[in-house]
Amino acid sequence: MENGNKRYSWRLREELKEALMYIDLPDSDQESVTDVGLNTILYGPPGTGKTYHTVIYAVAIIENKELSAVEKEDYSEVLERYNEYKAQGRIEFTTFHQSYGYEEFIEGIRPMITPDDTDGESGEIQYSVQPGVFKRFCERAERPAVRVDADYGISDSPNIWKVSLEGTGDNPTRTECLKNNHIRIGWDDYGKDITDETDFSVSGGRVVLNAFINRMQVGDIVLSCYSASTIDAIGVVTGEYEWHDEYASLKRLRKVNWIVNDS
Repeated sequence: MENGNKRYSWRLREELKEALMYIDLPDSDQESVTDVGLNTILYGPPGTGKTYHTVIYAVAIIENKELSAVEKEDYSEVLERYNEYKAQGRIEFTTFHQSYGYEEFIEGIRPMITPDDTDGESGEIQYSVQPGVFKRFCERAERPAVRVDADYGISDSPNIWKVSLEGTGDNPTRTECLKNNHIRIGWDDYGKDITDETDFSVSGGRVVLNAFINRMQVGDIVLSCYSASTIDAIGVVTGEYEWHDEYASLKRLRKVNWIVNDS
């Protein structure tokens, strides 16, 4: 409790943290392993291997590996991954020369010739401010990075929700939800539909039910709380609100794609 407000501290179970090392999620709190400084200068006269080693350094940073581990790999395989990262826009390679200026690296005014609508000949010259190679790279880095070869269904601006599957710790509901890719909550006495006439004065739950039924959206991220300080699964909401009579309790359900879980 601080200034009258409750404060919570969360941590990932070690098994889940290890699994997260193999996927990219927006704002993932992955522990740094690579020993390559993010501001590194390779220097030396021509022919001493600066360009050669740039490939190794770049791959070590992106894959969060120690430099020595990548150096031991077959260089052709490292180079192949390097080129894949370049194609994905995660690496830019620029050669500086005497005429290379601020305009090419950061941004500058570039002429644009518009074609004449009548005969296809060159028309008037217009000027626009165009980003350089470094600014374009920075703009891409501002966007959340999700691995391009996997579509997890995360929306562009997801809300992040925490759920307690029948409380904390191991229980039948948690096991069933993680196995069958959904989340469930209760307050079954109110029935399937919640309206303006629903009386919450006895059992409460108004805020939670409104969030689960109305505010939660497909593409949002769900964190399953194993304990007051431990998250044991992360998923993406894939379905709208449903009511399932086949369950004895906790009949309110939303389908979830569990990206990683410790079940």
